[in-house]
Amino acid sequence: MKKFIILCIIGLSITATSGFSKFLKLDIEGAFFKADNNKVAWEFYYSFPDTALSYANKSGSVEAELLLTLVIRSSVKVEDSLSWIVVVPKSDKSYPKVNNMVGQKTFFLNRGHAVDINDSTTHYVSSFTILSRNFVKNKLSVSDFEPAQAIVSEDDWKGRFSDPSFSKGAVYVVPNPSLTYIADLEHLLFYSEIYNAKSLAPDGITATYSLMDATRNEIMATSKTISSNYDEKFDVVDLPVDSVPTGLYYFKGTYSYPHDNPIDSVSIIKRIYLLNAKVKPKLKTNFSENVSFEKSEFSVITDDQVTLEFEKAKLIASDLEIARWKLLGTFEAKRRFLFVFWKDRDPDTTTVFNEFLHEYRERIKFADQNFAFGKMRDGWRSDRGRVILRYGKPSLKEVAKYETDKNPYEQWTYDNVQGGVDFYFVDILGNGNFALVHSTAQNEVRNENWQEQYLYRSKQNRFQNYQNNIGK
Repeated sequence: MKKFIILCIIGLSITATSGFSKFLKLDIEGAFFKADNNKVAWEFYYSFPDTALSYANKSGSVEAELLLTLVIRSSVKVEDSLSWIVVVPKSDKSYPKVNNMVGQKTFFLNRGHAVDINDSTTHYVSSFTILSRNFVKNKLSVSDFEPAQAIVSEDDWKGRFSDPSFSKGAVYVVPNPSLTYIADLEHLLFYSEIYNAKSLAPDGITATYSLMDATRNEIMATSKTISSNYDEKFDVVDLPVDSVPTGLYYFKGTYSYPHDNPIDSVSIIKRIYLLNAKVKPKLKTNFSENVSFEKSEFSVITDDQVTLEFEKAKLIASDLEIARWKLLGTFEAKRRFLFVFWKDRDPDTTTVFNEFLHEYRERIKFADQNFAFGKMRDGWRSDRGRVILRYGKPSLKEVAKYETDKNPYEQWTYDNVQGGVDFYFVDILGNGNFALVHSTAQNEVRNENWQEQYLYRSKQNRFQNYQNNIGK
């Protein structure tokens, strides 16, 4: 997986005579798709209000011109670059209606720089990072989700839009770079492509979609079957969200096969924002922090429970929070610390229910039920339990059972953590405790020789290696 830095510097202005600079809104987004000749295509989407530019008379018409230069730069060189001009015609520049100009360009890997040709005194600066995707031939894979404001057939396309770059073959997809949907007017629209469908899943693929709130709690789900008559299939998601209140959400799609007993799956996820004027959040009475604390569960827990609760919370606490805890001298102060700790992580303080705390305790319950071993009944204290509490459930889990010359092990893949990471757990001592021996995630144990040290040696050597390396 190769990392690319994408810089986007935009120069825009409201008028040519403003005399000062202003930062203006420009939405940018991108998505990876498989390309021909084993190449990876990255589509760059952009949108901006037509009132942001300065207009000039040219050959009897009034128009604005936006010069864009997009450059993709890796850590060692410029991978690709392209410049183009977006012409924005306007029959009457004083007309009050604001139109949102939308466009896209396809790169085989690439930074953006846009300048208002008539006036560049006002500007907008943004930067973001992408990770190059790898679409292998012998595994089910899927493109990124492309957020869309319209997905139409070729017949419906004629006369509605003019940009041919929106074509995806069978359909035309108008991107939604803002990732904002008006819930009471629009459906949630996404376009994606599935690869190796016919070769690996000739009987079809099960697609499951879920809408989750800010703490990844599922609030809506649906599924369908996608036929596998071709190796490359496109998928269109059209989900009504008129009953969902305003807020930040995550939309997840999981594709698996076969239908009755899936052996492989791949997931993609996209963060979006919904605006819904018709559904308002349920408000609660606002108390002072002292009154709220007295009404909370943390005001009545025992001293032993206080210590245990922090041991569980410590797995996601910051270094500063841990340092503050160590300075607390009384259990009363520690109870208030726990109250504030979870209140700060409440995604919606207008409701009585702390969704994040509930989700975290569900993870603890899952770990206790699945990762306990021997006399250790607290599965959340195990390495697998710690990873579940910190990152949630993996996108994909592969399990290898015991073999004559190899210990059992598990590989967990997280598609949406740090651009995609893996965790490797091995049952080193044969007691059901799978220890974390290697991970590609930041600030986790890293050992490229984990297979040699913990899988293929004798039990005695494996035990000695584990004892020598534990705690490092």
